[in-house]
Amino acid sequence: MRGTEHYREAERALRRANESGDVEWAMVNAQMAQVHATLALAAATALAPVAGVQDTRELESSTYEAWQEVAE
Repeated sequence: MRGTEHYREAERALRRANESGDVEWAMVNAQMAQVHATLALAAATALAPVAGVQDTRELESSTYEAWQEVAE
């Protein structure tokens, strides 16, 4: 799973947690959201230094566009 996919899964899990009428199920989804959000953050943070990127304009266009899309 790529960083952007983790971000989207975190959003979905958080939505499920908020919509759940079952407290235990909501907690499970909230925890899943936290894990995916952490992995998305790790991917985004690691992306620039590993790629030697000093400026986001230097990112591969598909990678930059994927992050831009999830940020909207």
